[in-house]
Amino acid sequence: GLESVGVDAVKNANPDIRIIDASEGIKTIELAEEDHHHHEGEEDHHHHHHSHEGGVNPHFFSSPRAAAVQVRNIAGALAEAVPAQAEKLRQNGEAYAKKLEAIADVMSKAVEGRPNNRIVTMHEVFDYLARDCGLSVVGTIHGDAGQEPSPREMRELIESIRESKPAAVFTEPQYAREVAVTVAKEAAVPVDELDPVASGPPNAPKDYYESAMRRNADTLTRVLSSAP
Repeated sequence: GLESVGVDAVKNANPDIRIIDASEGIKTIELAEEDHHHHEGEEDHHHHHHSHEGGVNPHFFSSPRAAAVQVRNIAGALAEAVPAQAEKLRQNGEAYAKKLEAIADVMSKAVEGRPNNRIVTMHEVFDYLARDCGLSVVGTIHGDAGQEPSPREMRELIESIRESKPAAVFTEPQYAREVAVTVAKEAAVPVDELDPVASGPPNAPKDYYESAMRRNADTLTRVLSSAP
């Protein structure tokens, strides 16, 4: 559901290519109706956007537990494609999946038993992470097509956050922080950052995803442990 244009281009270039669904086996989350659009504001370090196809939230990658399922699916498909290396490919895939699951366990422990598991996010990118580690997303800053909220919507959002009293408003490195910081300040709620790893720097190290998710786990532990 992320890069339908790219998939079509690959199919046109090579009609016989095998394409797998790496998300097979993950229980999907439906997007709210207003989110079934191109997110013009969702940009990575190269100012690239992605589009969402249909009503399924495609941000599986923000949850290391869901990402582990994807790793196993990818490793299994590669093993079938290269039988001579099948055992090694499956072993490597399983080893990496277990690393991701260990990070997911740390995240779950950061949330478990906390009196306040409520958070506000920039948009729906963290829905799978929230579900998998026990967080409750009680508000989002950006709405339809990634647009910033209007003054009226900001007032309503601030009032909603004041009532729900979340542990924090979380920004993302892929979005500008100004609106989220303003909302958090007006609602008297801490603001911090989580990285869904929707993008990364050029020539990112091989462990970039793991490192980012470990930072997210540390952030959740710190923020939730001090939340009222």
